[in-house]
Amino acid sequence: MLVEDVFILVQKAWTIDLAILDFPFLFHVTTRHRSGAFQHHLKARPPRARPRGNRVRFFAPNRKPNTNPSVIDYKSVHGRPSALSTLKNYNLRNMATTTTTTTSPSASSVTRRVTKKVLAVEQLEGEGALVRRSIGTDQLRNLTPFLMLDHFHVKPGAGFPDHPHRGQSTVTYMLEGTSDHEDSAGHRGTIETGGVQWMVAGRGIIHAEMPVHAPGQPDPRGLQLWVNLPKQYKMVEPMYQELDAAGIPTAYPAGEDAGLRVKVISGISAGVESPVRSLGGCWYFHFIWNKEGVSTFQDLPKGWTAFIYVLKGTLLVGNDSIAHEAFHTLVLSADDVESGVLLKSGTNDTELMLAAAESIDEPIVQYGPFVMNTREEIMDTLRDYQLGRNGFEKAHSWKSEIAQRA
Repeated sequence: MLVEDVFILVQKAWTIDLAILDFPFLFHVTTRHRSGAFQHHLKARPPRARPRGNRVRFFAPNRKPNTNPSVIDYKSVHGRPSALSTLKNYNLRNMATTTTTTTSPSASSVTRRVTKKVLAVEQLEGEGALVRRSIGTDQLRNLTPFLMLDHFHVKPGAGFPDHPHRGQSTVTYMLEGTSDHEDSAGHRGTIETGGVQWMVAGRGIIHAEMPVHAPGQPDPRGLQLWVNLPKQYKMVEPMYQELDAAGIPTAYPAGEDAGLRVKVISGISAGVESPVRSLGGCWYFHFIWNKEGVSTFQDLPKGWTAFIYVLKGTLLVGNDSIAHEAFHTLVLSADDVESGVLLKSGTNDTELMLAAAESIDEPIVQYGPFVMNTREEIMDTLRDYQLGRNGFEKAHSWKSEIAQRA
């Protein structure tokens, strides 16, 4: 099978009124070669900034919201058991070759290495928000199953008003500040510093994400990661999992006084397991150092796609002596013999995000916030949105209250 990676940019197509969505019509069709390699054969103009609110994605059921943000709710937005309920008791340890993180690799541990480095350049997104994007740019478009990574900063007057999604998960992690969310299923909520919202858009949802600004409060800053869904999950009922800062478990790989703590958003670190379950499999960690020169070895499932985003300070990866600076995304190797990654702080304030997920060896066709497997499915999605059906029943009648305050 030949590698195929095609971009098709269409201004006006078929009989669909594309003006209903203010996005460039960008098809990104990808087929992965069995060797795992990707190549670009055709390149299109990069899409213009689009108001799709891909920052603080929140969403929830047509019922009373979860009153304890530290407890996972596995129901869909309509209150029915979700696809995640089948994963509730799944043992994540079955996914990994080992289950502990040590201060140094054992004799049998083989570290991953950096194979690509991309600087996340600041740009405008949504309604006046600033984001640093790496995954999802021309420099790093193919990193299955990861579709996009945005490091966002939302100043007063900016935000992410009403917009739809289908076919992917969005993971929003707040580094500081507060943001409100509201969706077409009737749910409203707030995510604060250190909290996470893991949303599965599934067959379709419409929502808004708006910052909260108050005297003495920092501007909302955080990260949003888009993760592709396998074909079997693209049309599931929308669902979500939310944890506040206290609900995200913390690991101390070498003890509480060693100068390193790890927020286990999903997956396992140093024997500490997150309650979050992801469709398709995805681990996500926030590493925070307060000492220079502290090393740790984080186990990762063999063969999974993995990357690091450096938030602060400098970082050394694997056996390399190169210091990687803030705002760089580091793609890691994924050889079958590699059991994890060796990390070492280069400063006493180093912070990073580490994500790993099982690759999805399926075609991708993406149009803004819609991510499917074929062009026909994208056209069906556009029709569903325009006609208000199959997950988008309130596309023309619902308006969020929080977006009106901007």
